[in-house]
Amino acid sequence: MARGMTKGLLSGTGKSINGAVEKTVTYGEGISSKNVAILISTSSVKERPITIDSSKIGSVLTNYPVRVELNSSNFDFSSVRNDGNDIRFLDGLDNLLFFEKTFFDKTNQKAVFDVNIPSVSSSLDTVFSMVYGDDSSEDQSNANQTWNSNYEAVLHLGESLIDSTGKGNNGTNVGTTIVDGLSGKARHFNGSSRITLNDATLTDNTGGVHDTTIQAIINQDSMSGNQSIITYRGSSDTLQANLAILNATGFNNYLFYDTFPPGGGHVSFNQTIPINQFNLTQSVISQGTDTAKMDVNNLTTTLPYTETYSGAKPTSIDIGALNSPPLDNFFRGSISDLRISSAMLSDEWRSADRYNLLEKTLITVGSETSGGGASESIFATTDISRLQEASELVVTIDAKSQDQDGQVLSILR
Repeated sequence: MARGMTKGLLSGTGKSINGAVEKTVTYGEGISSKNVAILISTSSVKERPITIDSSKIGSVLTNYPVRVELNSSNFDFSSVRNDGNDIRFLDGLDNLLFFEKTFFDKTNQKAVFDVNIPSVSSSLDTVFSMVYGDDSSEDQSNANQTWNSNYEAVLHLGESLIDSTGKGNNGTNVGTTIVDGLSGKARHFNGSSRITLNDATLTDNTGGVHDTTIQAIINQDSMSGNQSIITYRGSSDTLQANLAILNATGFNNYLFYDTFPPGGGHVSFNQTIPINQFNLTQSVISQGTDTAKMDVNNLTTTLPYTETYSGAKPTSIDIGALNSPPLDNFFRGSISDLRISSAMLSDEWRSADRYNLLEKTLITVGSETSGGGASESIFATTDISRLQEASELVVTIDAKSQDQDGQVLSILR
């Protein structure tokens, strides 16, 4: 049904038209059908409601990037263009929401979108809409606006190594390959490959690595040796900070964060990270409160943390390797969805990310209905050819339907 219109039904007897019956009787209070402006949808635009489960939201989240993942079980890919550029997301008032088309593969029926929701309630389900099917629509995605200002770098690490925040912290590939990830694609690190990041804005210029949250989805091939997820380096290749998986005496595949030189802060989450499965790691480091929080999937710990390093701003960052130098501690496996924030993401935010990114239980994609699109106004349903031209026989009556003399005949609610 065209958005903003009231759906009506053809009734009476007569010739069948696309499964409906030609209207030969009056509509409503003695009004002849030939005198009513009837709108026939000439568009194939569809929409689906998307619901965020409030029971999985611990407190109100502002400008939260919710992930919408589509596949053959919850979406009909024959309804969209080959490039997916007709898909857009609207709030309850039909305002366009900022969103990023993170991954789209119509052939294999997989798509991933990240949508900025201005406010996610913790008491009532938040509902927004996905609209699609308009062949003339231009791409309305806006990756840069999808991520709030606290995000300093967002790299999905799939086909593109561009920083989705628009802040220029882009990656350069050094030997990684594209593989299937938990959602869309990921980068595989083979034990000698890495990705270097252009550090345009990741840390302030007063020195050190300060309050930060680092999130990544990892899938290790093995527990062989220490394996770096991300490393910050300063001038003359001096190592500043390292988030890694540690395998050493007394340590068995633990998440570990350290700052250098020796004497800097370091914390470790003594929980073995499983190999050959996707794991969500989230590390929150706060110099201001001398605390660190480290999450692995649904487990979290809070640890004391003191950072003594006060050197210059890091000049480069490596993903998947430790460059102290020399290069070592290479990662073995895949990494995707690397997100670096200059804020301490709250427990509630990180919990929502776990439900959304890892467990994929935060949202529900609803059933398809007819959405907004072009319509034609005609004055007689007896014009069978016009009805047959409609791509879908959806008959509606405008809230201000008029007869040929300009009188309002019917207002339907």
